[in-house]
Amino acid sequence: LTTTRFSWGAPALPGGADPNVDPGLQYVFARVMECLGSMTNDRYFVALVEDIHQAKTLLMQGLNVIDPKKLQKKADSGIAAEANEILVKIRSAIAAIRYLSHTANPDVNDRLAGVINNVGAQWRHAQDIWNALHPNDTTTIGDFWFEWVKDFFDNWLIKHTRKWAQGAIDTLNEAWESSSDPAAQGIIDALTNLNKELKTLKIDTTKFKK
Repeated sequence: LTTTRFSWGAPALPGGADPNVDPGLQYVFARVMECLGSMTNDRYFVALVEDIHQAKTLLMQGLNVIDPKKLQKKADSGIAAEANEILVKIRSAIAAIRYLSHTANPDVNDRLAGVINNVGAQWRHAQDIWNALHPNDTTTIGDFWFEWVKDFFDNWLIKHTRKWAQGAIDTLNEAWESSSDPAAQGIIDALTNLNKELKTLKIDTTKFKK
């Protein structure tokens, strides 16, 4: 797949990038990256609040929104402002997931599906061409993409977000539940509400093709 040219008959690239101008776009990996976004293809870009964007980026890489040691230190500090910083991180993680299902203007969910389906179309075209040329060495990479990406957004990303956020909630709750600080009750109430929100997290993947 890495050395075979797949641009002939391939689905058009969003943004109009041309493999005749950029020869690298004759190859599937470059075409996939172009579908994800570039200087040429910005049709699916959406501006996002920095805290939410940062949380989304970290969560989608399987990382924590805040380092566990730093989180513990802030929780144990007994300082309300430090606790509120953690609350902002938890809210941002939840908002990042809800953002991916947002359908009002701008329709983020539709744009997400557009990127996913454009990438899948390139993989599936490459799969079809490869299999026609190599009937004894076939690939299912296009089919795998749609199966994998749906599971990633439906299951893995939700579970990872819940696990991180639940841990942050539990850490902050343990540090503040017995505090006599005037701000303590507000922090505990906020954690209770965030805990409820975690149970309703989901991402709409119905527009993803199969």
